[in-house]
Amino acid sequence: MQLLFACCIIFTLVMAVIPITEMPNAFNLWDKAQHALAFSVLTIAGNLAYPKLTKAVYVGLILYGAAIELIQSTLTTTRFGEFSDLVADGVGIGLGFAVYYIVRKVIKQHS
Repeated sequence: MQLLFACCIIFTLVMAVIPITEMPNAFNLWDKAQHALAFSVLTIAGNLAYPKLTKAVYVGLILYGAAIELIQSTLTTTRFGEFSDLVADGVGIGLGFAVYYIVRKVIKQHS
């Protein structure tokens, strides 16, 4: 699971910094949904990889999301860091936690 989590982290970074061909809207709902989905997956994978370090996973993912926005703002010419993207990342982390918690609870009840 740790390898899967690492692959998800790398994939997310690559997708966040590859050049885009069109300028983004000020608030693009599909873009925010993509952020939330990506960080939901990262949260679930991180919790599966490090089940005893869930708080560290959440804090690490928020910092990772902030780092991506900083990288987009400073090291790319076709991407733009946005605070609203970081908020969408946080929403995704919350959703990922909820899914992980519910699934874990259901599995424990059926064990």
